[in-house]
Amino acid sequence: MKNRPSNLALVFATFFACAAVSADKPPAPKPATSIPEQIAQRFGDTVEARYDVPYAGNTNPRQRVDLFLPKKRASDKPLPVAVFIHGGGWSGGVRAGYASAAAQLASTGQYAAVSVGYRLSGDANGKWPAQIHDCKAAIRWILGHAKEFNFRSEEHTSELQSRLHLVCRLLLEK
Repeated sequence: MKNRPSNLALVFATFFACAAVSADKPPAPKPATSIPEQIAQRFGDTVEARYDVPYAGNTNPRQRVDLFLPKKRASDKPLPVAVFIHGGGWSGGVRAGYASAAAQLASTGQYAAVSVGYRLSGDANGKWPAQIHDCKAAIRWILGHAKEFNFRSEEHTSELQSRLHLVCRLLLEK
């Protein structure tokens, strides 16, 4: 027999080679932080974020808004409010999807931003047109708290991801 490595020797060589390669790898990245932690890291000096504020007078977690308020306002005048209503065809999506954009806008000091959640069509109590009612209730809540947060109540803008333009017009009517 010639000097051939045995199968056992190949197994050991493979094992130690793999162990050496894995020892050279950098440590795994830290797990992703929560949205509020990310917002605090990126905008904590310029934006006050208030999460899960109920607008419908109940405990439904979908009927909440997240507020993004500038810590240093560009002026003492009431701020215009950008209202973010997530897309998803009324059956999916979350208000947290707009947290970064809302915080970025508020960080300018020229706007306040509100991200609105609503009951989804698949929820037990989310049968159409509950979504429209929720969005209108959120707009009414924002307008009703305009003085408290120094919002400009006669003017608000909307970033509506949903392509249902007729529905969007209904939402903005007072």
